[in-house]
Amino acid sequence: MHQKVDIPVAVFYKGSPKDNTFRPVKLQWDGREYKVQQFGLQHTYRVGKTLCYAFSFDACSEDGAVLSFRIVFNTDTLQTRLEMITDGEVD
Repeated sequence: MHQKVDIPVAVFYKGSPKDNTFRPVKLQWDGREYKVQQFGLQHTYRVGKTLCYAFSFDACSEDGAVLSFRIVFNTDTLQTRLEMITDGEVD
């Protein structure tokens, strides 16, 4: 299943000024908490003057469910939105 959405989510980020990194480590969505397991694509882009960070990753919930997510962090609003969810199965 490949589902496009546009909803705000709670995300815990880890940053390191030493390594100049900024990455999500946990995502809370649909009453579950998902821990990031493996990163895919990450990039930045601009919408007008607003800088956005996009992350794609696989994450595992407490009950073992593994999903792939695409999230976007908006640096103006400091809000993260969930844009896509994939469970790896064909529709």
